[in-house]
Amino acid sequence: MGDCYSAEDGGIAVFVSDTSTIDVQNSSTLGGDGGDALDEEGGNGGAGVKVQDYSNASFENSNIHGGNGGDCWYSSYPGDGGNGIELYNYSVGSISNSELIGGDGGEGYDGSEGDSGVPYQIDSSSIFIIDGDTVMVIVSGQPIPEFFELFQNFPNPFNSQTTIKYELAVVSNVSLLIYNILGDVVRTIEVGSRKLPGEYSYIWDGKDDKGLQVGTGVYLLKLETRYPVENMHIPSFENGYLKNLYGIKVKKLLLIK
Repeated sequence: MGDCYSAEDGGIAVFVSDTSTIDVQNSSTLGGDGGDALDEEGGNGGAGVKVQDYSNASFENSNIHGGNGGDCWYSSYPGDGGNGIELYNYSVGSISNSELIGGDGGEGYDGSEGDSGVPYQIDSSSIFIIDGDTVMVIVSGQPIPEFFELFQNFPNPFNSQTTIKYELAVVSNVSLLIYNILGDVVRTIEVGSRKLPGEYSYIWDGKDDKGLQVGTGVYLLKLETRYPVENMHIPSFENGYLKNLYGIKVKKLLLIK
């Protein structure tokens, strides 16, 4: 990019959005460098890869590099380096045997330096998997649950009502149902509801979907969590599930009248 009084930012090398899927192998991806400036701000480096809007990007044996920030010849406002990979809005990124590098910040005439880019940047609604290990994110300064989990109801056995609690590590479509021992649905709590990461609780009053009190006996509580986009090809998933983040868990409930 040429020099100018007010420099432009570098371009994004690979931009994936609108429920798209890409699978890249044996490649190098480099975000564009920010432009150098005379007496204004240097341009920021572009991201190597940006994934958003329910999209999925998988990289294997590849190098992903953010662009470098632009320099400032006669000012102290150098550009920042671009990030290696950025994931937003329910996206999924997966890399294996690959290198992630943030771009270098630019330099100002007085020795000032722009911020360097980071290898990856993800928001709380996305998933990033590095060599099979999932990178967790922080929401409002507090760590989110490490895995999805369905806890045993309390109290159990119960007489009139019981508390059901579950946790989600990532954004999920959640179905939470109570069955009798014959396999019939007794109470529908959630069906395909999209939930953010965090802890959830529900009080069951022992009534079915018609508002009628159910009888004494053993009931099954089933939690099923899935990635928010159905039928989307995600290499790291197995039948729509990702180990420890999505799947099915069941607990027994005992109602005594």
